[in-house]
Amino acid sequence: MKLDKIHFLFYTILLPIIGLGALAGLLRFVVGLAPTNMNDGYPWGIWIAYDVVVGTALGTGGYVMAVLIYMFNRWHYHPLIRSALLTSVFGYSLAGVSVIVDLGRWWNMWQLFNPLNYNHNSVLLEVALCIMGYTVVTMIEFAPALLEEVEARGWFQRFFQTFNTHKKAWNNFLIFMIALGILLPTMHQSSLGTMMAIAVTKVHPLWHTPLMPLLFIISIFYMGYSVVVAESFASSRLLKRPNETDILLKITPIIANIALAWFILRVVQLLFEGKIGFMFSSGTYSVIFGVEMIMTLIAVVILKMVKTGDHLKRIFTAAILLLLVGSLYRFSAYLIGYEPGGGFTYIPSWLELAVTGAIIATEVFLYLVCVKFLPVLPDVEHA
Repeated sequence: MKLDKIHFLFYTILLPIIGLGALAGLLRFVVGLAPTNMNDGYPWGIWIAYDVVVGTALGTGGYVMAVLIYMFNRWHYHPLIRSALLTSVFGYSLAGVSVIVDLGRWWNMWQLFNPLNYNHNSVLLEVALCIMGYTVVTMIEFAPALLEEVEARGWFQRFFQTFNTHKKAWNNFLIFMIALGILLPTMHQSSLGTMMAIAVTKVHPLWHTPLMPLLFIISIFYMGYSVVVAESFASSRLLKRPNETDILLKITPIIANIALAWFILRVVQLLFEGKIGFMFSSGTYSVIFGVEMIMTLIAVVILKMVKTGDHLKRIFTAAILLLLVGSLYRFSAYLIGYEPGGGFTYIPSWLELAVTGAIIATEVFLYLVCVKFLPVLPDVEHA
């Protein structure tokens, strides 16, 4: 298998970005948050808005596929579960890294493991605990892929002799992990919406609504499935594998219906809350909102028109559009449409952008390494 394109990505794009971000991160820990542009009005910047709020949404592929496969018993989608879980492993673990980088007093991170100091009324606490818990859960769920590769290489044979005799217990444990893996993202993704829902006077009316927890939950479904589609299409091209045409055609109407439901809910919510006028009278905010809605409709129309396997590029295009829509929506709620008052402004510094770029590049780099050396992608007969 030739990997010229992957080698090009590794050495000319990903590694330089990771190296620059690592140096920027080191500088942040040496001199503090001074090189950033965060301030009292914007206490979190792009590190939280993208790396956590958007990054975890992009890492929900494992969650949404688990809901589809295990809750709705759609087992014909099972060949996609490992690659989806892998995006969740890196999406959530690197979100945790970015939180540590963002914290002013990062050395107090250990307090997260001290229940005696918990503020039980804090939405942030629930988000932190759920993200931490789900990161561990995804690693456990992905463990069979790693164990299979280690066993195939003939390593730790005594361990596997013992392990295989207790495989039923392991499978029962995985069922519990799967259930936990469905619960935790549901809790913290809705709580990410709750965090902005309580900021009644600071989030622009086009994005603020008591329904933000529900809108955040729905958005991760069309984003999660779109990540699965984009990853499948891209890996087929980069690794010169057959396309997973049948599965992608089956998942297309699901994505379209969820995105359409999200679009309708947003419009109905604005109507019932008397905010429809803001769509046309808010200047730049109206334009950004319009871009979100138009891109959503374009993606839905594209997906609704897909009929055959010859339209895989259209499916991929629609998936990218929906990923941009979901990302823009979350950015708008946390940064673009956030108005703290007091004359505060915020534009990310080069250091913040470098760290964020490194986190994205690291996720892509590790994903490519894992799909190369571990049994992650579906067997050819499934494709």
